[in-house]
Amino acid sequence: MKKLSVLFILSLCLFNLYGCGSSIKCYNADWSLNKNPDKDSNWEIINCYNTDGKKEGKEIYYYGNWQIEQEWNYIDDKKEGTRIKYYGNWQIEIEWYFKNGLEEGKRISHYENWEIKEEWYFKNGEENWEAKYYYESWQVEAEWNYIDGKKDWERIYYYVDWQIGWKWNYIAGEEDWKRSFYYENWQIESEWYFKNGEVDWKEINYYENWQIKFEWNNKDGKKDWKRIKYYENWQIEAEWYFKDGEEIWKRTYYDENWKIIKEENY
Repeated sequence: MKKLSVLFILSLCLFNLYGCGSSIKCYNADWSLNKNPDKDSNWEIINCYNTDGKKEGKEIYYYGNWQIEQEWNYIDDKKEGTRIKYYGNWQIEIEWYFKNGLEEGKRISHYENWEIKEEWYFKNGEENWEAKYYYESWQVEAEWNYIDGKKDWERIYYYVDWQIGWKWNYIAGEEDWKRSFYYENWQIESEWYFKNGEVDWKEINYYENWQIKFEWNNKDGKKDWKRIKYYENWQIEAEWYFKDGEEIWKRTYYDENWKIIKEENY
């Protein structure tokens, strides 16, 4: 009986292309075992090739326990169809879709409880339309939009209660117009203004009572003219002056009675 068991195990090893304990297989598009694989032991994967030396059929990565980690398909050396990555418990972690080697349609990633973690949309291999990130409660954590692979329109992050945490605006991949950060009570914490991807005009920071804490001016991405810091009673605490990003003239500090307590010249 013992000899029969040993022979049975040996026969299984011979049937498996790489013998007992191998965690690698490669299948053709019709699920038949590919007989001429090229093993890459570093990645525990077999690359399948057609007679022209191009990848063809299904390519599979495995965990050490024979469970599939990733699988994707090739036609004439190009990714085609669904690519899937799994957690160690066989649950799907990420799904991609390809057409003629380029990512196309929706990419979805999941938490280990099957809830959606991220959603992206692609066209001809580039991000297109919207991208979303989710908390584990199914609430949206962040969302932004793309056109032809470039950020366009709004990019928004949310607190767990759906309140906006911060928001940017883009045109053709460049940050443009306003960037806003919010306290958890919906009040604005700071505002930045951009033009063609560079800070332009004002930056403003607020106390939680809506009073301005800091404000300074920018031109072509550089600090320009005056920067002011305020006490919570709207009185000026300090003033700086800039030109082309360099501090000039003088810096002045005031006490809460408007009295100058310090001046520094530049």
